[in-house]
Amino acid sequence: ITSRITTKGEKDNFSMNEEEVKKVYSSGLIEIDSHTHESHDYIYINESLKQGGKLAHRGYDPIAKRLERERDYEKRIYDDLVKSREVIKNLLGKDSKVLCFPFGQYNEKVLEIAKGVGFEYFVTTERGFNKFNSKSKKIYRYPAGYVNIRIEDVIGEIIEKKK
Repeated sequence: ITSRITTKGEKDNFSMNEEEVKKVYSSGLIEIDSHTHESHDYIYINESLKQGGKLAHRGYDPIAKRLERERDYEKRIYDDLVKSREVIKNLLGKDSKVLCFPFGQYNEKVLEIAKGVGFEYFVTTERGFNKFNSKSKKIYRYPAGYVNIRIEDVIGEIIEKKK
């Protein structure tokens, strides 16, 4: 979350500052790519004040009682993704090709905009295997750090898929 590089500790206790990002990246062991610039938050998405991920949803303004206009949503997403790639390029000298969707939430418009600004691969929270030589641009995951998921279940599912 590139905006948090310069605001370390204000929104979470695990973001890294510029020096830390450069250090882990220069080790050659860690890859750094985008998790957006400022879109890793929940916002209101309808008049019932339901919340959803800022990247994947148009925002609802409860004071004005209106939904964000489509063109404003698209510009917000575009600007955010461009800024994230720009921060990574300026900090590490590399073009970020991978976008990790905040909360795993995305839609076709986000994919279209992300591809348009230069992202090629997309990390999801969709459970599954990533096959060698796959033409898929989505990267699937097996989450193992949530309280409602037991590691034994994840291992069992992986073993079952390999059969």
